[in-house]
Amino acid sequence: MAIRPPLEELNIKTHDKGFYKGFNRFVTVTSKIFVTLVVIWILSDIERSGAMLDAMKNWSYANLNGYYTYSIAFYILVCLTVILWPSFGRIKLGSDPNGKPEFSNFSWFSMIFGAGIGVVMCLSMISALSGVGRGVKWLSNINMVLSFLLLAFFLIFGATMFALEMLGKGIFSYVIHLPAMAVTVWDPNTELGAWQTSWSIFYWAWWIAFAPFVGLFLARISKNRTIREFGLIGIVAPSLTLFVWFSLIGGTGIDLELSGIANGKIFDSGLTAQLFEIIGFMLNPAMAGVLSSMVVVLLLTYLVTSADSALLVINTLNAAGEVQVENGSKHIIVWSIAVTAVVGALILAGGLDAITSAMIVAAIPFSFIIILMAISLLKALILDIARAREHKL
Repeated sequence: MAIRPPLEELNIKTHDKGFYKGFNRFVTVTSKIFVTLVVIWILSDIERSGAMLDAMKNWSYANLNGYYTYSIAFYILVCLTVILWPSFGRIKLGSDPNGKPEFSNFSWFSMIFGAGIGVVMCLSMISALSGVGRGVKWLSNINMVLSFLLLAFFLIFGATMFALEMLGKGIFSYVIHLPAMAVTVWDPNTELGAWQTSWSIFYWAWWIAFAPFVGLFLARISKNRTIREFGLIGIVAPSLTLFVWFSLIGGTGIDLELSGIANGKIFDSGLTAQLFEIIGFMLNPAMAGVLSSMVVVLLLTYLVTSADSALLVINTLNAAGEVQVENGSKHIIVWSIAVTAVVGALILAGGLDAITSAMIVAAIPFSFIIILMAISLLKALILDIARAREHKL
């Protein structure tokens, strides 16, 4: 019995005139109504809405630690399978087996890194309006160049040997302990359990909440790349970059404290200020001001590159998968205002804590969707291989 051909086209209706020309009006209007209701709900009783978000976050911490841990282990297993299995890894993303990637390796990695590592708007709107091939790409390139310059500074002038020692030991320890830690759930009431909840579980939920727009954006810029390329660059390369980043900068900060130069000022400062404190101890005030300004620009580009990719994905979803739509720029402006309104309302409801609570709550349903997507991906890849063998026969 012949295997049915893969589903390549979805018949999604779009409006043919007016402001919503090229967009699915039901999806677009419904999502706008939902966002508006969320903002109204938050602003109608700021204290109560903030407390409810916090309560939902705490409930997820108390009841879903095991679910998140085993879900992430499943995601990792699926990713490693599609990367390492030879017939899966060779498959190209896209319908043209001879197609060429749209972006250079450097720009491609820069956009992957910027969209995945950044955190939510006027500059983002301008960047999104210019498209993936211009504003998003160039901002990502600038972001990556600044990141490498900062790393080079710490590599040359920081506690290099101490940091490299930490890097080697850290990577070895990570690889050795990852299998066990991926399936271990500690009691939240213990010290280890409290750490796992506030660090691992929190960040897993945070990235899952980012997955809807980051994943689609990465798929958009990775056309004609193989699954193995996509997996290795999307998973391994950013992780290694962060290992180096934390080792060089964090190692330099620890060395300044252990040597008595910082005298506790780095450890006592907030997480957002520690990098600036380290720079202040390494350079004279004038040079420290220059490097600190570069860090501010770097952080700004991280914010913009992640936010503009979100705006582009929202537009693409509303336009039934089309990237270029006649009224696309107008809708990007509308959605940038809407996203800003949501963030502003959450800040009023509790600042960064309310934003993190909302992200963690949003991750709960989508974490289950990712499980179904992973199963569907494996099924689709198996059927693709079977079709190829059938075609040869």
